Amino acid sequence: MATLLIDDQRNLPADRVARTFKEGIEALKEQHWDILYLDHDLGDFSGIDGRELPGYDVACWLEENPQFLPDRIEIVTNNPAGRRNIELALGRASSLRVAALSGTMPDLKRVPRRRLPGK
Repeated sequence: MATLLIDDQRNLPADRVARTFKEGIEALKEQHWDILYLDHDLGDFSGIDGRELPGYDVACWLEENPQFLPDRIEIVTNNPAGRRNIELALGRASSLRVAALSGTMPDLKRVPRRRLPGK
């Protein structure tokens, strides 16, 4: 079972550890992951004008690229608002993957989306 941890501080048992947004995206693109452990507060301020790139941005990237969704995602943050935002983005991403497989697209107009950096 292939496991990926995207977290700036935790050391959980995982086959691969990514400490930043960029490292996390690179790892997600490399292979299919059975389990992703995802933190919200990554301490990564490498965005445009020093903007933070939290785990929520990873979830938004997965929403835009559902072909890279792992089989299971465990949110490991202690940040309740961050957890909820990630859950919302991952819910949209899962809907997109299911819709792509069935050939239909869900109505996502009611759920606000944040644009990824550089888009």
